[in-house]
Amino acid sequence: MGNFKELDTTKLGEYAESLVVEYLIEVGYNIATWQVDASHPFDILATKTNHYADMFIVEVKAKAHRWKYPDTGFDLDDFEKYVGMSIPVKIFFVDPEKGKMYGNTLDNLIQKREVYHKGEKIEYPIFTKAKEGDSRYKAKVFFPLEAMLPIADLREDEIKKLKSMTSSNHSKKYKTSA
Repeated sequence: MGNFKELDTTKLGEYAESLVVEYLIEVGYNIATWQVDASHPFDILATKTNHYADMFIVEVKAKAHRWKYPDTGFDLDDFEKYVGMSIPVKIFFVDPEKGKMYGNTLDNLIQKREVYHKGEKIEYPIFTKAKEGDSRYKAKVFFPLEAMLPIADLREDEIKKLKSMTSSNHSKKYKTSA
């Protein structure tokens, strides 16, 4: 396997993280990020005062929402790691299809919710199992988009760059004029 920093998913994640870091600095946070060539336990540590009381972990997910359901999510392995953190965790989704950055605290996202979609009741969070024998389909957890707080709009150049880096079928199937 190649260098961790050279993986396409790592490059996409690092770019999305840079957008979140830029936003956090603009709104007055002090941030700390990892400077290692390996996987790390979380993406960003943020605080306004450098005191433990207002410190939180930021996890960045560079991905579009699901098209068939009003939700988004990530790998269950990551979720289980975040739930065990002793510092509050905020999840930031950088969604090139919506052209938005949105998210919420993990404590808020794990609250049980009912969402009606196309006449059907969906109960969140949704936990899915991995598809046996297919490493592309990991176990996931999904949260409703209505639980997300708007954070920032993405600029056209950011959207274009994210879409050029993604392996998602969304950008390939649903071309935009960006």
